[in-house]
Amino acid sequence: MKLDVRHLVTGRRLLVTVLAGGVIAAGGTATAFAASGDDDRAEQAAEVKAVQTAKISASDAAGIALRTVPGHVASVDFDDDQGKAAWEVEVIGKDGTTRELSVDTANGKVLSNVADDQGDDDGTDTDGTDDPDGNDD
Repeated sequence: MKLDVRHLVTGRRLLVTVLAGGVIAAGGTATAFAASGDDDRAEQAAEVKAVQTAKISASDAAGIALRTVPGHVASVDFDDDQGKAAWEVEVIGKDGTTRELSVDTANGKVLSNVADDQGDDDGTDTDGTDDPDGNDD
């Protein structure tokens, strides 16, 4: 579930934008759920349940990320790929650098705060290894 919002601001406007995005994303998840296979349905149902039962909302996670890295929220994603549910918040800092923070959905703890250089196409992957096709994958 990806919520890609550009140039958000803090405060009430951020809250309204994140909530509206969440409603849209939930509708998209329901549509994807209806169109996918049985294995995907079970995985998506588990993800929807995890989002619904998260103690920390996407809006809360955005606020936590902005307190950690002042700037603007570019996107908020739900991620449970490594067995731990977290919000991945991409923040464009006041200095123009992009950071990706992972915020625990259970307690709001910042699990990671790393430079997000996915737009970098210098022939190295984000882990610093050579990437012969230059696509940073």
